[in-house]
Amino acid sequence: MAEIIPAILEKEWREIENKINLAKDFSSWVQIDVADGIFTPEKSWNNPFDLKFHLAAAPPSEKSINFEVDLMVKNPEFVIKDWADAGIKRVAVHIESGDGMNKAIKIAKDFGVEIGLALNIDTPNEALDEFMPKIDFVQFMGIAKIGFQGQSFDEKVLYKIKDLRMKHPSAIITIDGGVNIKTIPLLVKAGADRLIAGSAIFSGKRKPFDNWKELKDLTADLRD
Repeated sequence: MAEIIPAILEKEWREIENKINLAKDFSSWVQIDVADGIFTPEKSWNNPFDLKFHLAAAPPSEKSINFEVDLMVKNPEFVIKDWADAGIKRVAVHIESGDGMNKAIKIAKDFGVEIGLALNIDTPNEALDEFMPKIDFVQFMGIAKIGFQGQSFDEKVLYKIKDLRMKHPSAIITIDGGVNIKTIPLLVKAGADRLIAGSAIFSGKRKPFDNWKELKDLTADLRD
């Protein structure tokens, strides 16, 4: 069954903390999106020390939640240590963000953090070839423009998933962007393992838990 992970993309820490407090009651993982305004057009919250202080002060009931960070930043190898020190368990770095992917992978591994490489929609899967033996997962972007939530789904990602699944049957494949009740059946059928959802969970009039549960139940139905 594919895993549904809430995604948080905000400009202010207080908004992120508010969504963490909502998500912790129903999800064991949360992805925080970090955009630097250099690799991406827009800038988001980008301060690992806020997260570190939050986790240090969190009550025992919150300790079970795991954090992953999508580093949409230029040269992520220079900041992974800070995020590892903050307490994250997984990190995604974008293969287009610089030439330091091997260094980023080594640093993450040295600090016991799972690391995956993220690919934009038009980046060929072949860019992953040299890194596949070293990484824990692949994150495909399901939208054309990263750093923004609520964008239209790009069906080209379905071909990317199928291609990688054929070449690397045991790979863990994450999809970020465009994940909703309409696209989940397509993504799961193509071979996705983890589905990162932001707008589909936190937008609309319903409670985030109700949105998340609907998506989670859908993946269970697809499994059956």
